[in-house]
Amino acid sequence: MRAEGKPKSLEKGVSRLKTVAYHRTSTTDQHLDRGIAEIQKYCTEHGLELYKGKVYTDQQTGKNFNRPRYQMLKEEILESGDTLIVTEL
Repeated sequence: MRAEGKPKSLEKGVSRLKTVAYHRTSTTDQHLDRGIAEIQKYCTEHGLELYKGKVYTDQQTGKNFNRPRYQMLKEEILESGDTLIVTEL
């Protein structure tokens, strides 16, 4: 059970704040590999460990934020104090 009002990441015995990565391309014709590699390189250079060791991705237009993975990150994974790394929104 967690204390009311405290983010899970600040409770005693719970892991530190998360570093989460997100990358988007506009179409499925574009490859995700380059952006994922950029994020992984950045994390290696700065000693950051990605949450679950992965980069969350979408292949949809950038004209709005109604993207499945992005919405899932906001609603289910990211908490106050976490870091979100993106190549481009």
